[in-house]
Amino acid sequence: MHSLTASLLLSIGTVLQACAQENDTVGHDLTPRRAWFTFSERTSVAADPDLRYIYCHHGPRDMLERIPVDDPDRVDTLRFPAALTTWRPTRLGVLAGWTDPLGVHLRERTPDGSRTYTLPARCTGLRIVAASTIGAERLMLDITSADTAVDGLYTFDPASGVLTRTYGPQPMRDLFFDGRLHLCAGQVPTENGGMLIANYADGWDTVQVVTTSVDQFLGGFSKIIAVPADGTAIYFTSNGDRDRSALFRYDRTTKRITEQATDPRVDLLPFGHSLDHAGHPTSVVGLYARTIRVMLDSSWAPDLRRVAAILPGDPSFVATSSDDQRWLVRGLRGGPSTLFLYDRRNGTLRPLCSEQPDAPQQDLAERHAFVVRSFDGTELPVHVYLPHGSDADGDGVPDRPLPTVLYAHGGPWVGIVQWSTPFFWRNYQLLADRGYAVVNYEFRGTSGLGRAMTDKGDKAWRTGMVEDQTAVAHWAIDQGIAARGRIATWGWSFGGYMAMAGPAFHPELYAAGLAMYGISDQVAFARTPFADNAFWHSRVGDPNDHKDLDLLREGSPINAVDTVRASMLLTMGGRDERVPREQMDRMAEALHASGKDVIYLFYPDEGHDYRDPESWISFWAVGEQVLAKALGGRAEPIGHDLDHAGMEWVMGRELVVH
Repeated sequence: MHSLTASLLLSIGTVLQACAQENDTVGHDLTPRRAWFTFSERTSVAADPDLRYIYCHHGPRDMLERIPVDDPDRVDTLRFPAALTTWRPTRLGVLAGWTDPLGVHLRERTPDGSRTYTLPARCTGLRIVAASTIGAERLMLDITSADTAVDGLYTFDPASGVLTRTYGPQPMRDLFFDGRLHLCAGQVPTENGGMLIANYADGWDTVQVVTTSVDQFLGGFSKIIAVPADGTAIYFTSNGDRDRSALFRYDRTTKRITEQATDPRVDLLPFGHSLDHAGHPTSVVGLYARTIRVMLDSSWAPDLRRVAAILPGDPSFVATSSDDQRWLVRGLRGGPSTLFLYDRRNGTLRPLCSEQPDAPQQDLAERHAFVVRSFDGTELPVHVYLPHGSDADGDGVPDRPLPTVLYAHGGPWVGIVQWSTPFFWRNYQLLADRGYAVVNYEFRGTSGLGRAMTDKGDKAWRTGMVEDQTAVAHWAIDQGIAARGRIATWGWSFGGYMAMAGPAFHPELYAAGLAMYGISDQVAFARTPFADNAFWHSRVGDPNDHKDLDLLREGSPINAVDTVRASMLLTMGGRDERVPREQMDRMAEALHASGKDVIYLFYPDEGHDYRDPESWISFWAVGEQVLAKALGGRAEPIGHDLDHAGMEWVMGRELVVH
């Protein structure tokens, strides 16, 4: 790796030092970047059948929190001897299992105390898979043992502690039962990456097999969402033999499949739906930046619409009480989310608690949903995050154009998840806190907007996706969101490709590019073990086909570094099993050899998608300086945030001033 020339060091170093000194005067009112990457989360939120208590993980995995719905300021901590491997709320408390050197254990914790139950001898594994909703409370446990004759599904009576082996081991990964715990349905991934959905009636009968699809990168859109308590049907979403996934009902008596719901814009998803206490779907959802909710139960529709109207952010349904009169919902708004109790009897919505209680809560960016029409008319959903106080009339357009960062997600097939997940929005909020408008956009080739939208990305990284990004950039300028000449592009994995391709192919648009473990040379990548397969060659390009070879070469940013004007920040993980390090090494070398401004950070212990908070903190400690210099936004002083033992400087260390 070549070192930087003295003149390059002097020119960039002087600017960065001046930037750092200037930002010392404004850094005091910025939210520390560390706060965005070290906050805790309440996860796996669930409620008891009567919606009296909320249970969740918060902190060590050997601990649950119990929050009384009628007294949410009181938080009870339930500790167990080891990290929990399975747990489920019951009518009286919570049933939990864990494994330690002495074996597998099962205990119920209630507000009045606890009780430990005896499991079969030589038990090696335990899963709580279902609970009855009709009659006395019972639970279904999936038990494995060193004695395979013991393996199977056991009905458990918590009142007596009696276990009764009800079914033998099953071939399905996910099992579904009726309200009396009769086995009704199951699903299992197929060898080719699809999904098999089956009905159980004294044996398994196939309901549907969906072949491999790019949505499998998100776990698949063809899945069972419910079996009602009466056991009459199987409700499942599926995109088999169709463009967009829809909701279907399989009648277990007649074996007939009927379509229940669809939407012309989006895939209907196997998550985010609402169920009544009897297990019937009352609504299903898709994501088009905003949540699209398709109503199924007319008696629920007015209340679902009311919740959507008064809830801060997009509504997400969590649970209902056993009489369907009280709902647990959350508001998603691109920042810390809050759980609310909605009372259908009086139409009131009451906040309960934050799901990220120690995340920054003040002066958050507001996000707004838009639709952008790309160069060929393809419609792209986008979110725009605006700094607090920058949009007086709340229309999603700032009072004056702002320096802007465009974010492109990975995959390119991994759509949807970036809209409301903390792993993503913590970055958007940090950037908005520094004064940037942040545009999180979709593009052709993504998933969640139908197969036709995904297929538009086939062999179109350069000619399609990059031009979608270009259309979004021009749209942001035309709307008065982005300041011309002060736009950066940033992303990881496929988004890292976009962060290099934008400045390479449209240098007039971008002042900076922040590329994390991206693909710089499509030809070389298509020959790696990860991509040298029929799927990749058909979707992206086959280097053994001369037409595709030309396409891959023309779409590789490494072949266009001479045109780059933007300041570039590159980063790579040493344990990345998808993108070889040479993809970023060679890009950094090529940029430097061409006389471009480039900084390159290497994280030897990180894989594909960084997990250590310190990696993100050190990345943004540098990234903020690069953006501040190139776009004119603000930056928190670096302080000690570069003292990350796992980070190695490959290029440009001298450019960042402590």
